[in-house]
Amino acid sequence: MALSAGVSDMGIAMAMVPILFIPLMLFGGFFLNTDNIPVWIFWLKYFSLFKYGFEIAVLNEFKGLHFTCTASEQVGGHCQYDSTLSLSLSSLSLSLSLFLFSSFSLL
Repeated sequence: MALSAGVSDMGIAMAMVPILFIPLMLFGGFFLNTDNIPVWIFWLKYFSLFKYGFEIAVLNEFKGLHFTCTASEQVGGHCQYDSTLSLSLSSLSLSLSLFLFSSFSLL
């Protein structure tokens, strides 16, 4: 909405939307893991509404699930994930404590 209020021509506004939204989508955590973002642009992830929505969706879907490995799924005799999903959530740079913060951030 702020973009449409700041630009009088709809064509210019429509051309500017991808310029603003694509970086927000990249830094939201779905396409790019936040641990791989360079330090000098790391702060951009906090402006992405996609980040908070993605965190809520992941934590809603995977919180409390327990996974097990079969013998064919093991790599080098070890399971790639543990039964509490802590490894998977940490690989996404997420924690269960972010659920409420992310929920209220979208409001």
